[in-house]
Amino acid sequence: MQATVTNALGQTTAAPMLNKHNKQLAKKISQAQRKLEKDGTLKQLSEKYFGADLTKK
Repeated sequence: MQATVTNALGQTTAAPMLNKHNKQLAKKISQAQRKLEKDGTLKQLSEKYFGADLTKK
């Protein structure tokens, strides 16, 4: 999964900051994001905090 640009909140994007050489951490973050997306948690959090499903591509 990669950061997705959306206009739902205007011209803003977000991504975790980490050392670009720490591939293991980047992999674990990506795995966790996929898991949260698959079980619907990302959608629920998006709707709760932003009032819209920002996970749609």
